Amino acid sequence: MPSLGRIPPIAAGLLGFALTRIVTLAFAAAWGPGAAAGLVEHLSKGDGGWYLDIADSGYDSWPAGRPVINGLQQGSNLAFFPLLPALIRALTAVGFTPTVAGLTISAVASLIAAWGLVRFGERVATPQIGILLAILWGVLPGSVVLSMVLSEALFTALAVWTLVHLLRGNLLTAAALTAVAGLSRSTAIALIAAVLWVAIAKLRDRAHRGRAIAAIVIAPLGLIAYLAWVTMRVGSIDGYLVVQKQWNSGFDFGISLARTVFTRVTSDILIPDTIVSLTIIAALVLLVFLFTQRPPGAVLVYTVVCVLLIAGQVNYLNSRQRFLVVVFPLLLPLARGLMRCPMWVRVVVIAAACALSAFYGAWLLNVWPHSV
Repeated sequence: MPSLGRIPPIAAGLLGFALTRIVTLAFAAAWGPGAAAGLVEHLSKGDGGWYLDIADSGYDSWPAGRPVINGLQQGSNLAFFPLLPALIRALTAVGFTPTVAGLTISAVASLIAAWGLVRFGERVATPQIGILLAILWGVLPGSVVLSMVLSEALFTALAVWTLVHLLRGNLLTAAALTAVAGLSRSTAIALIAAVLWVAIAKLRDRAHRGRAIAAIVIAPLGLIAYLAWVTMRVGSIDGYLVVQKQWNSGFDFGISLARTVFTRVTSDILIPDTIVSLTIIAALVLLVFLFTQRPPGAVLVYTVVCVLLIAGQVNYLNSRQRFLVVVFPLLLPLARGLMRCPMWVRVVVIAAACALSAFYGAWLLNVWPHSV
């Protein structure tokens, strides 16, 4: 929180973010009888089970019969990127149980991301903005995923430090982080675009041309490697798209999303779909405000591509609240707005947001039967 006396910005940001995690997990554990005992299981629900299965048994052969889980046919686990399962497997090799390994990775990655958000805020604005970014990130509607066996915390840690290094001028470091992020999620396309934005501009400068070319080559390597492997596994040039079709997923430039959001906010009120729909609308509004604040080009490119990828996806509306967690630059207008308010207003707003986010996260863990 800004104006915390002699507490360094990094410590203040990490402390504020950590408190949001503690409050969320406390709400979830206190939800009802047996909630505390089942908390670890709930934190690995939904897609977390797929990551744990890959860590334990590897990827499906192809063609593979679509497995049936709880009476529902599933798609191939080739849809899930390998970085998180590989890290889980590495920790299990030194004595962690798979679930504890996954939760540990998310916890550490989320703290690294919060640290990066403070540095990111310092680069684009002030240390106080950086502290607010870290705390606001922890009170997003879908922030419970940062404490689950999911890839959002891991990817955000890589993404925020990629942007920090781009803003510092460390192009090769940013490209290397992007290559690693490409093994985590397809959203790495947005990071690749940000690196290319900076690198292409530097091609005109002889002093930086070599590094720029190297960055252009390095940045997409992780994503290309995994997509190429899936292509060979499936035996089709559009292998990953074939896998996505098994999951009834695809890309329609936001047409289906617009229809669903309109239905949810005007007549067919369903939880959590309505909350997700309102979050998506808020994200689009924040994107407009972000444009008006003229952030560095790489930041804007990353944000716009992320929003386009999330909005354009077909199916799985409820999952988009966690997809939006990685689009942290959208919090910049909120942080700047809060900085204009008196301290007591900031405290009240953040405390209320933390309580609502924690309650909603606890509900998603304990009541919502599907993937978060």
